[in-house]
Amino acid sequence: MKIKQQFFRLYLAVVLCTFLVQPALAQREFYHWYFGNRGAFRLQPGGPPAGVSGSVMNTQEGCASVADKHGNLLLYTNGEAIWDRTNTLIPLSGLGGSGSATQGSLIVRQPGSQTRYYVFAVEAVEQWTSGPNVAGFRYGVVDMSLRNGLGGMAGPSGVRVPLPPNNHAAEQVLAVRQANGVDYWIVVHGGNTNAYFAFPLTAAGLGTVPVVSQVGAVRQEGGFTASGCAKASPDGTQLAAAFYRSHFELLDFDPATGQVSNARRLDAYVPPSLGQTAYGVEFSPDGTKLYLTGGYQSLLQGVYQLDLTNNFACVKVDPYTTGAPYTGLQLGPDGRIYTAVCTGPGIDVITEPDRPGAACGFRTRAVVLPTGYVVFGITNFPTPDFLAPRHVALQGATRVCTGEPAAFGCVASGAAVVSWDFGDGAVEPAGTTRTVHLYTRPGRYLVGVTVADTAGAVLRAYHPVWVRAAPVVDLGPGEQEACAERPLVLDARQPDSVAVRWSDGSMTPTLTVTTSGTYWVEVRTPGGCRAADTVRVTVRPCIVPNIITPDGDGLNDTFVLRGLEPGIWTLRVFNRWGRLVNQTTQYRNEWQAHGQPAGVYYYELLSPRTGQRLKGTVEVVR
Repeated sequence: MKIKQQFFRLYLAVVLCTFLVQPALAQREFYHWYFGNRGAFRLQPGGPPAGVSGSVMNTQEGCASVADKHGNLLLYTNGEAIWDRTNTLIPLSGLGGSGSATQGSLIVRQPGSQTRYYVFAVEAVEQWTSGPNVAGFRYGVVDMSLRNGLGGMAGPSGVRVPLPPNNHAAEQVLAVRQANGVDYWIVVHGGNTNAYFAFPLTAAGLGTVPVVSQVGAVRQEGGFTASGCAKASPDGTQLAAAFYRSHFELLDFDPATGQVSNARRLDAYVPPSLGQTAYGVEFSPDGTKLYLTGGYQSLLQGVYQLDLTNNFACVKVDPYTTGAPYTGLQLGPDGRIYTAVCTGPGIDVITEPDRPGAACGFRTRAVVLPTGYVVFGITNFPTPDFLAPRHVALQGATRVCTGEPAAFGCVASGAAVVSWDFGDGAVEPAGTTRTVHLYTRPGRYLVGVTVADTAGAVLRAYHPVWVRAAPVVDLGPGEQEACAERPLVLDARQPDSVAVRWSDGSMTPTLTVTTSGTYWVEVRTPGGCRAADTVRVTVRPCIVPNIITPDGDGLNDTFVLRGLEPGIWTLRVFNRWGRLVNQTTQYRNEWQAHGQPAGVYYYELLSPRTGQRLKGTVEVVR
C-alpha cells in the first residue's frame, strides 16, 4: 500500500511533456522539391520519392518551392522569378535576387493565412555594388486566390528590406519558427559584416525592425565567405553556418527573442580540407548530428557527420573513397536528409540521420530524376519544425529523478500509429498518445515520439529529459517493536550533501524512538530528488528473566522473553568461559539449558529487522 501511494503521489506531480505535433497533412507543404536545371521530385506517403518532369527553372543554387496542405504543387522560384503549378511565369514576379546565391530564395506561408505566401530572395556575392541599386534582401507576396487559383502578386515584387549599414546581404535566407509556435523569424546575414538580422513574420506581415546580433565571423566579398549554407536545428535552438572556402561555425539561437549568440568555430573537429571548402550544413531530426559538405567542382570532399553529443566526433559517411562533389543538404518531412550531387542525374539520401556513423544509412541515387539535374543547390525550406515542432506546450520542468514516473504525451490529429523511444534503450512500439516511463539510471535522454497517419505520412518530435539520481532510504519493516528499556534508533544516514528531515522536524542522521507511534523521514538531494520512508513503532516494557528453573514443574522452565514478539529475534547463549552453547534464529521462548550445568550464562538478542541488540545474564538453577 505504501508503494502504491507513493507512485500516485509522484504521478500527480510528474512533469507532463506534451508535444503538439502538427496534423500530418501540414508537412505535405514540403512534398515538392524543385531545383537546378529543370530537376524536380515529389515525396509520396508510404512510398519512395518520385521524379517529376515539366520544370522550366534553370538555376545554379538558390531555389525554393511549396505545395498546399494536400501535397499539390503551388509555386517554385530561383530568387529571380516565380512559377506557378502549370510551370508558367507569374506576371510581375521579378524578385531581384539571384539563382547563383547559395540559399538565394525561400517561400514561407504567412501565419494565419491559407492563401498568402512570402517569397524571399537574397543577392549573390557577384551582385554586390556600392551604388544605390544594391540587390540586398528582397521579397514579394503571392496570393493564391488570384489568377483563378494559380496565384498572383499581391503588391509590388522585389521589395527591398534595409540591412544597415550597407544593405548588402550574404547568400543565405532561412525561416525559424518562433517560440510561440505560430510566427517565424526570417534570418539573413549582412554582407561585409558579422551581423545576423532576424525579422519577425506574423499574421500582420513582415516586421521592418529586425533583431540584430553581431556574432561570429564576417561574411565578406573577398574570399567568397559570403557564400555557404546556414541552417537551424529542428528545435530552433542552434544555427550552423558554412563560410565558403573558410570554415564552419555552430551558434546558439533563441527562438523567443531572435537573438544569435555563442559562435564556435569547428576547425578543431573537421578535416582541414573540409573546413577550407565549407559549403553545406544540415541537422539531424533530433539535433544531435550535424552533416557537412565541402565545395564543388574540383574541391571534392564528400559528406561528413559531426556528432554533437559525442565530443564532436567527425566521420565521413558517403561511400566514395576519392571524394564526391556533394553540395547542398536539406532535411525532409520524412526525416531523411537529401543531398545534392553536383550536376548529377539523381539525389542521394541519408535515411537514418539520427544514427551515428555508417548506421545513418547513406543511399546513393535514391531518387532518380526523369529529366534535369542538380547543379549546386537543393531546395530551401523553412527550418523543418514539422519534425520536431517548436510550437510545444511544455508544462513543468524537463527534469525527473530515477524511480520517478515520467509522463509524456503528444497531441496528433488523425494519428494511426504512435510509438515511443525513451532514449535509454526502452521503446514502446505501438501505443497511445500518452505514456509513462521509469528511468533507473541518471543521465540526459532524448525522448522521441513517432506518429504516422493512415496515409503513411510520418511525423517525429523529440524532447530532452534530464534524469537525476534519487537518494535511497530504508528504515526497515513498516511495523517494528522496541523495548522501553532499550530505545530503538532509526537510521537514515546519507552523504553529506543530502538533507535529512524527520517527522518531528529534526534533521539529524538518526532518530531515537522511546514512545509508540508512526515515524517518517524524508531525504532530499541538492538537485531536488527525494525519497521517504515510514515506520510504525510499538514500544513495550521488555522483561527478560534473569533466572530459570528447568525442573519440569511447568513453572519458569524456559527462557521466556516477555514483551518481545517471538519468531523475530536471534538468540545466542554463552557459558562463563565465553563458549557458544546455543544459537537460535527466530527464537520462540524454548531454551531450557538442556545438557548444560547450573550456573550463570550470558545472552545476546538481535533483531535482524531493526538492528536492535539486547545483552544480559541469566542464571540456570537446577
